[in-house]
Amino acid sequence: MNAQEFCQHLKSLSACDEAKEWAAGKSWQEVYDTCHRGDWLLWLYRRSEGYNLQKLTLAKGLCANTVRHLMKDERSLKAVDAAIDFEYRDWETDRKSTRLNSSHEFVSRMPSSA
Repeated sequence: MNAQEFCQHLKSLSACDEAKEWAAGKSWQEVYDTCHRGDWLLWLYRRSEGYNLQKLTLAKGLCANTVRHLMKDERSLKAVDAAIDFEYRDWETDRKSTRLNSSHEFVSRMPSSA
């Protein structure tokens, strides 16, 4: 995607003015290679057609892991580890299992009819 096409793409996604100004005149490859804002790249990937939740979750975990040394709360550290570990799980099976367990729990809490 050349610079003009990428500029149009950012506009079509309603990217923030700061991102559009920074990316002006840059192709997609130049933006990818030089972007100083990981959150912008994550935002862009999330809005791309055919994005993969498993890869997006890993990317978020790896981004958060770069500031791990600043994290004081054990829950934050565990969340980062879980996001990174998520890449190596059978996500589709896990998701179906979670949904099934949630459905069973919901049904078991319903009052029985007389």
